[in-house]
Amino acid sequence: MPSLFKLQSINFSVKSHKYISKRPSRHDKLKVFLSLSITGAICVNGLYTIASRDVGALETNFCYMFVISLFLIVVSIFPTILDPDPFVAMLNGVRQFRDKKTNFTLVPNNLRKNWDLLHKISMILSIVYDIGAPMALIGLTLLEPSLPPFLGSIIQSSDIKMGVMTRFGRFLIISVQSLSFISLAVSFSFQFVITFFVSLHCVAEGVAFMKRLCSEPIMDMDRMTSMLQVYHHLQILVGQTNTCFRKVVLPSFLLLFVWINILATTINVSLGPKLLDHLGNCIFPFSSALTTVSILLLGTFAGLVNKWSTQCGTKFAKQWPLLIHIDGKVTRQRRDWMSRKVKSCSPMKIKFGNNFMEITTPLVLQALCTKSTIRLILLH
Repeated sequence: MPSLFKLQSINFSVKSHKYISKRPSRHDKLKVFLSLSITGAICVNGLYTIASRDVGALETNFCYMFVISLFLIVVSIFPTILDPDPFVAMLNGVRQFRDKKTNFTLVPNNLRKNWDLLHKISMILSIVYDIGAPMALIGLTLLEPSLPPFLGSIIQSSDIKMGVMTRFGRFLIISVQSLSFISLAVSFSFQFVITFFVSLHCVAEGVAFMKRLCSEPIMDMDRMTSMLQVYHHLQILVGQTNTCFRKVVLPSFLLLFVWINILATTINVSLGPKLLDHLGNCIFPFSSALTTVSILLLGTFAGLVNKWSTQCGTKFAKQWPLLIHIDGKVTRQRRDWMSRKVKSCSPMKIKFGNNFMEITTPLVLQALCTKSTIRLILLH
């Protein structure tokens, strides 16, 4: 993760093998200020274009998509800029859990390989956000510098005469705007993929392994005790995740993906055969596809955590009385301890606001995107 562009002050220390949050330097503060200022200027320019200039429905949808998306990206990364310590604690907890190989020693290798493949896919998604998104935006900026809400549209007015200073101003605006896009893309990638999705993947992987082990007919008391300890460790990770993401970040993610998906798909349909007339139009199907994948991955993983943890809790409740009956040497003190532990195995919930992600959440979000897209198309 290139720290040169990342706005967060969270970095991985090779010496200590853990994430640390360093105190922002003057350069870091200046970088954050410039990036947020440029983003704010783009948003203001977009809102001014919508309110004051006579543009078509296509340009209006593009301005709405761009302005609100930038705003939601800033909202989603701002908590890690203000207070990175909870996120650092969560990342180190996830890393510690993943490095502890003794948690699941009896899991089949093919199941491990499948989850390792999903982890690699998440890393590929991070690269797409890091490289693909800023390249697409920079390319669109170079192809259409006067397209609102880009800042180049400010100096493309017919009242402004082209000269050396105007050309220099255009070059300067395109440069700082491109750096802002790169910073936002890298910071958002770190926030969504590294901080959130990798943590969610770790929890889902652990619950999947535990579900597989719970399905085996033979289980002794020691193994049951070990599984309960791992389950409660996963509950702690889920609690840390909810503390970091529940109030602001995860709702921003969901709103961002749904909003981009709706407007990008609407623009795709509105352009129709003209979609291939301009190279810059490729950003719309790219955005639509990327947000669809993000919604499905986020919703499915979070929903599976809830579903599988519920199944594990049910199996624990069924298994442990049988173990007590089979093993007659269990003391009353340990039996009471096991009873409390089993009862505390409540379903894990990845929360956003006052709600939580269920297995049907991605389908609900996709249905919302489809309905809203159809309404916008019929409206225009």
